[in-house]
Amino acid sequence: MAGPNVNQYGASAILGAFFGLSSYPPPSSLWVGLTLLGVADRSANGTTVATSGLEIGTGLGYARQEIPSGDSYWAEVAAGVIATVNQVIFDTATDDWGDVKGWFLATAVTAGDLITAGPLPASFFVAAGIQATIDAGVLAYTLESADEATIL
Repeated sequence: MAGPNVNQYGASAILGAFFGLSSYPPPSSLWVGLTLLGVADRSANGTTVATSGLEIGTGLGYARQEIPSGDSYWAEVAAGVIATVNQVIFDTATDDWGDVKGWFLATAVTAGDLITAGPLPASFFVAAGIQATIDAGVLAYTLESADEATIL
């Protein structure tokens, strides 16, 4: 299974801050959403969530969930791997959402910039009355090592 992809917006923010090229402050919170797409490629690079086609429709009881920054919510679970330490619990569906296949992180509760997206370990159908969850550790990130980096 393919892992999450940090898109161009996310990569620019991370690399710019690390190498001192920008003063991009870490966000106080990120917002996780669910998608019916597999999200195994970088097709959403440089887009906002609103124009990416990722998000589940409105009016179904669906809303993104907040994940604050900091060590109460994130941890280095292996060398070079950062993951969530808490389960993400979504609102109860008021109508069928469909077969959920992936997730994404955005900079805002609605609209906002798309930072990264990835597939879930297994898809699941969310019917009316179901409260979707993402287990702790499923949202995990790593950057490619220098020997895998693309030289432009």
